[in-house]
Amino acid sequence: MNKSKQTGFSFGNFLIILVLLVFGAMFGFKLIPAYMENGKVQNMLEAISHDPDMQTASIAELRSSFDKRASVNWVTTVKGADLVIEKGQDGRPVLSTSNEVRIKLMGNMTLLLEFNPSSSGK
Repeated sequence: MNKSKQTGFSFGNFLIILVLLVFGAMFGFKLIPAYMENGKVQNMLEAISHDPDMQTASIAELRSSFDKRASVNWVTTVKGADLVIEKGQDGRPVLSTSNEVRIKLMGNMTLLLEFNPSSSGK
């Protein structure tokens, strides 16, 4: 009689994989909002930079426009006062900023994310 050996996951292997998946999901659920907000900031900077009404706007008007858009989009990590505004070679304003987001993972572990959105796309 040929007895074939059974293969597959043991209950212990299943639990290890389940724990890793749960920690991965928890990690992802904490990171996704920070990346989504950074995407909103990036889109707002590009929209302001390409807005024909903003081509000749003053620095104060550009900051005010950003604050209004941030209020509508529920962006809280960046304010208009945090923007660095320069004139591009094509005459458009180039808006950029840098910000840090600290995400408490568990216990004394914190994740630091650094974002540098810019209307120039760099």
